[in-house]
Amino acid sequence: MAKKIYPSYPSVFYGMWEQFINDWYNGKSVAPWSDPNLTPLINNPKTKSLSIDYIPEPWWGNHEEDVPLHSVVVNFNPGQGDVFQHRSRIPFHGCYAHNIVDSKVLPLTEKWHASLRAKPIHSALSIINPTGWKNLSLKNHLSVELIPWHTRAIAGCGFDNYLKQNAIQIMECSLMFAANESKRIANDKLRNVVILKMSKGNTDKLLNVLDSAGYNYVPYSVKTVPGTSSHCYEFSIEHIPSVRFVSIWGEHAMNKFPNKSDLKYILDKFI
Repeated sequence: MAKKIYPSYPSVFYGMWEQFINDWYNGKSVAPWSDPNLTPLINNPKTKSLSIDYIPEPWWGNHEEDVPLHSVVVNFNPGQGDVFQHRSRIPFHGCYAHNIVDSKVLPLTEKWHASLRAKPIHSALSIINPTGWKNLSLKNHLSVELIPWHTRAIAGCGFDNYLKQNAIQIMECSLMFAANESKRIANDKLRNVVILKMSKGNTDKLLNVLDSAGYNYVPYSVKTVPGTSSHCYEFSIEHIPSVRFVSIWGEHAMNKFPNKSDLKYILDKFI
């Protein structure tokens, strides 16, 4: 068998995820994560399709040592997998970064991370400092998922139970990954900052899960953009010193960030 050639990754976390996805594709154990079929974790409740049948997507975006990183965002999970992400259809040949992230085989996924995660943050940064971050793209952003499995929604798909069962994995494979990469962010504004796209309620749910596994955290007050329903909520995790975690949400933003002016205010005044 030909030796797998991976990119020159900036940290060991990428290699860890490569091994995980290779094991999934070859039908091996998905350790250290628990078997999602035992929860069960459902990709789509209507069709009863199982999450394990769709390629895990633990991260998307930046992974090259020589490409500057400017933002790191944590999401819940990759959302519902479609036919092109099914094990029987995905053109995986041993390297997630090369075969999936860089290959243009999932254009809707790429567009989602570029337009709903990378672009809003980079646009807000460019307003704060017009001469700073020009011509940035998804390659300058890293999205990390709390869990790597596809589900259509958080509710009704087994997500909460899986979250509780995998608190250690979420900390050591996802949050520590995001925190580690945030330390190499090229701009002073967001270096050592991990942004979470989730409300305070969902953030508290995550923190309660981590707390039950023995990970202590320090919460700070919710801050609101004056005259709006856009908020941020900062906390720190004792297990990951020197990194700030900031959840950002808006009343009508749903899975999007608040509008550009509100996001700019949060980044400029609160971070």
